[in-house]
Amino acid sequence: MSIEFARWWPILGLVAAPFIWRLSQNSTLGSSPRHRAVSAAFRISVVVLLVAALVEPVWHRSGKWMSVVYALDVSSSIDPAFVGTAIDWIASTNAEGDPAHAAFIAFGGSARAVPTVEGIRTVEVSSDGGNRSINQSVTNLEAAVTRAFRSFDSRYLKRLVLITDGNENAGNVSRVLGEAQKNEIRMFTLPATVRGEGDSWIEDIDLPDEIREQEPVTATVRVFSRVATTTTVALVGDDQTLETREVSLEPGLNEVDFEVRLPAGGAGTLSGRVQSENDSFAQNDLYTQAVSVGARPRILYVEGRLASAIYLRDALSTEGMDVSVVGPESLPETAAALENFDLVLLSDVPMDALGDTQINAILEYVRDSGGGFIFAAGESSYGEEGYA
Repeated sequence: MSIEFARWWPILGLVAAPFIWRLSQNSTLGSSPRHRAVSAAFRISVVVLLVAALVEPVWHRSGKWMSVVYALDVSSSIDPAFVGTAIDWIASTNAEGDPAHAAFIAFGGSARAVPTVEGIRTVEVSSDGGNRSINQSVTNLEAAVTRAFRSFDSRYLKRLVLITDGNENAGNVSRVLGEAQKNEIRMFTLPATVRGEGDSWIEDIDLPDEIREQEPVTATVRVFSRVATTTTVALVGDDQTLETREVSLEPGLNEVDFEVRLPAGGAGTLSGRVQSENDSFAQNDLYTQAVSVGARPRILYVEGRLASAIYLRDALSTEGMDVSVVGPESLPETAAALENFDLVLLSDVPMDALGDTQINAILEYVRDSGGGFIFAAGESSYGEEGYA
């Protein structure tokens, strides 16, 4: 137990206490000695309380008001010998700290709470997660941390000890870190010893926020390697190999860029696969994440001279866009009809070829609906009869 003060200078105010007592005793007022003593004691008490408030004392009292959750990674990327050592360390650390509450979790592809730390040794594990066992081929830190949050005793201070190699190949632990801060959960991480010195794996795949079908996009595959090596990295979309590259990896995190087109719209998966000659641990060579692919961009191409539309139409189609080619007379007269397209492209359309309703429809489509609009001028667009 200890007491700390935020500031010391207010203690000087206690010097006034003797003076208050002496002035009270020497008072010439016609009061009794007992009355003067009580009055002086009251005034001195006020000074003492004021000083106590100004120094802001903090009383520290030792206690065991703590809920600790230990989460141990038992995936196959962890050295089995380390798992046994970690269990012994948890047992001794927990016995020494003796918290008010403790919980123990083993995790891989899923997370499971056990009643005692020794229970981690007997948790059922497998390479595929069958029969409700822990899938050792997957490391899901998000599932482990989420399970840990549910294991705390809400009456105590919350502490999470996470023992892992950090090789997350499923889930996304960053999605739940905000909850730790919100609930004042302090997290401590201990690095686990991994098996396979020449191991390499895919950390994640970075994609643009919005992806369209057949649209060229850059997919960045982040590959972590323990050693300098040459490896083959493949990008696979819905079980179809999109591109394969042979790259040289440096120790640490490497970025490999792929220029690809996703062939189908809707919900799907994108996987990265790494293959190295010296990689003796193949269970973490595949990383898969869900992707949502939007429909191909829809372009309404209004051409003043339909005979020449073939060149731009083919160029846009090659870039993964759905192009509808029409003449000026077929341009819709309502903004609602134009909303079926992502972009309206007017190319060399004479001014007198468009009616007022068509022009107003384009105006509303761009101004109110946020539609795209490109005007490509040509011979028919200039002059006294043109737009400018």
